[in-house]
Amino acid sequence: MQFTNLDCFYLSSQYRKGVSVMLIYKGIRVLLLEDDPGLAKLLQKRLSPHGYVVDIAYDGKSGLTMYHKAHYDILVLDQNMPEYDGLEVLRRIADPGPFPPVIMLTGAGNERIAVEAMKLGASDYIVKDIDGCYLDLLPSIFQRALNQQNLVKEKQWAEKTLKKSEELLRDLFENTSDLIQSVSPDEKFVYVNPSWRKTLGYSKKEVQDLSLFDIIHSEHTEQCRNVFKRVLSGENVTDVETVFVSKKGKEIIVEGNISCKRENGKAIQTRGIFRDITTRKQLEQEKEKLQSLLLQSQKMESIGRLAGGVAHEFNNLLTGIIGFSELSLGKIEENAPLREDVESIKKAAKQASTLAHHLLTFSRKRKIEFEILNINDIIENAEIMLKHLLSENITLVLNFATNLKSIESDSELIKQLVVNLATNAHDAMPEGGTFEISTSNKTVNEDESLKMPEAHPGNFVCLSVKDTGVGMNKDIIHRMFEPFFGTKDIGKGTGLGLSVVYGIVKQHKGWITVESKPGQGTEFRIFLPVYSRRQKNMTENKNSLIKSSNSGKSILVVEDEGIVRDLAVRVLREGGYDVSEAANSKEAKDVFMTENGNFNLVFSDVVMPGETGPQLVDQLLFHNPQLHVLFSSGYSDERSKRHILLDKGFPFLQKPYTPSDLLLVVEDLIGKG
Repeated sequence: MQFTNLDCFYLSSQYRKGVSVMLIYKGIRVLLLEDDPGLAKLLQKRLSPHGYVVDIAYDGKSGLTMYHKAHYDILVLDQNMPEYDGLEVLRRIADPGPFPPVIMLTGAGNERIAVEAMKLGASDYIVKDIDGCYLDLLPSIFQRALNQQNLVKEKQWAEKTLKKSEELLRDLFENTSDLIQSVSPDEKFVYVNPSWRKTLGYSKKEVQDLSLFDIIHSEHTEQCRNVFKRVLSGENVTDVETVFVSKKGKEIIVEGNISCKRENGKAIQTRGIFRDITTRKQLEQEKEKLQSLLLQSQKMESIGRLAGGVAHEFNNLLTGIIGFSELSLGKIEENAPLREDVESIKKAAKQASTLAHHLLTFSRKRKIEFEILNINDIIENAEIMLKHLLSENITLVLNFATNLKSIESDSELIKQLVVNLATNAHDAMPEGGTFEISTSNKTVNEDESLKMPEAHPGNFVCLSVKDTGVGMNKDIIHRMFEPFFGTKDIGKGTGLGLSVVYGIVKQHKGWITVESKPGQGTEFRIFLPVYSRRQKNMTENKNSLIKSSNSGKSILVVEDEGIVRDLAVRVLREGGYDVSEAANSKEAKDVFMTENGNFNLVFSDVVMPGETGPQLVDQLLFHNPQLHVLFSSGYSDERSKRHILLDKGFPFLQKPYTPSDLLLVVEDLIGKG
């Protein structure tokens, strides 16, 4: 804080209640306007010991000139002076204002002059007495005048500071993006800032007619009433989250703090500052959804790996069951009672083989035989089959895009996908309805791909399959692609229909979306990448090995699964071949070296503990380049290495196989035993 007198030291100790002030004045400059030189000198002499520096003017005009040229802390004006009297001088310095404390002196008391002087802003009015007693009073009068002026300046400074603070707060309130509101205890709005009005869509006039709970979402009314009561009772409530409703009905999620202004212990108004967190909440929900979908995707991937492993083991076991069933049938008379039982075993094993095939399809472990095709043609060719599959009370509607782009796919898989979805729709419409299949071209950009789980940008063929059935709730939607999960009664269906659909779609590097609500039907939308031309090095199967008709051919069977190895050895021996066996690569190499490599054919599993079948064969061929090779595997994905083996010219026999399948392939390779 600055005061007029630069030589005045203002020491203060201020408290919440009251102000303690001590003033020490040094070198105070006084301008004395007095036409009596003797009295003027006397005044100058009496004031100097008190630290006052006194300049003298002997008339009003020269006094005004000195006042405007220099700085003075106190003016002492004699009323009766030449040129201008004291009141006139005071008028002239008061007009531009402000001015330092003014002490009026007069030889005779005149109430009119005193009142006029005080009106013009004089700090005091002193009557000169004959004894000169007033001279002793002047120092204390000066000090009081200076104190009073400093208090006025302090008040002015405080008021100015308060005004600036209020302007700053008003500017913050008016320009902040936060929603600020003041509400009276009777729930009426006292003040809302522009951001509040803009966000909720109300004008100033409309706000006057609103109640607090006119803007609160109905589901949050009770919660907000409780908060309002707590605030009115004196509690400051922080981190309140609720939902406002705009004039147009838009829901706005807000978060904020609420306090209460009180006077004399009575609640005057509540004050709330809120922030629109709608976008943040939406992003959080989207993040949670994506995390949930990621976990679901990881879960599906884990289930897929498990399903692929189970299917592989199935294929090994089924190879033995089907093979030994067929061997048994070859030794049972046509009319023997036991024959029907063995045929039932073989039939059941064949059905189990189909189940394993479905598991491999779900787990994306079935090799796709790619070709360029148009989905419209596949569905059109399957129309009659689909009509037979659906009940008579279900209407089949086909809507094909006329310029549908081609995809690279396996036609049988696409047919299976559509059949599985049709079967699912049939079961969802026991009372009949409509089953609609439509196709379209779809370009997915980066932004759109972010809104669909597992999606990616590019050009796609969209296959939409819609029914008017019973629909599904969220719990079922989240689990419907899991293998063996189903809502049908026990014994009805395998629970693999939709999981196979999921596997097929993933094999095509596509994705699938589902929209469904109970009672409102279901729509599956399948996105499959459009075929783009590229160079392919398609190698024809080099299965051009020399056949032999010599007898006594020698075969080395390498298989880690006991039941499969026993079957192969038995079938080949009964086929007239000389057979050696090994459970792994190490045993096979030992047998091979013991026999000096004198084998016509090595029949090996691909995936085995230790060295794989292909690794073993590479070593055996080094010793016997004329050795024929036949591979087999229960896998049909990349672990089977089927396409690599075929490209190298090695024949491949997929498990489960029958004895006749094995003998035909071996005969084709090296002739009969």
